[in-house]
Amino acid sequence: MQSLARDENFEITLHRCRSPKTNKLAITFGGQPSDLSSRGFGTDFLLSLGLDAIYVAQRFGTQYQGCSINQFRDAILPLAGDWDDVICYGSSLGGYAALYLSHPVR
Repeated sequence: MQSLARDENFEITLHRCRSPKTNKLAITFGGQPSDLSSRGFGTDFLLSLGLDAIYVAQRFGTQYQGCSINQFRDAILPLAGDWDDVICYGSSLGGYAALYLSHPVR
């Protein structure tokens, strides 16, 4: 587990799969009523499938407004070349964050 970015309103954490190197990454976003955490929506499931995972958490009640597109991009882009396929996923509030924050990444 590697913290990529963190402040009082959000946390972005990388989880590398322990099996042979994968070329796929899933970035997931916590939904409502999630709070700051290094793992969450889908993390364990994705790792069990042999995928690397990044979990993006928001401080409860902030609706991801505390994480700017630039902060997200600065945390993710230095690593983006490590994978051929990157998927961003979330449900409800996490789906909004997946669409809003990930648009400029690739």
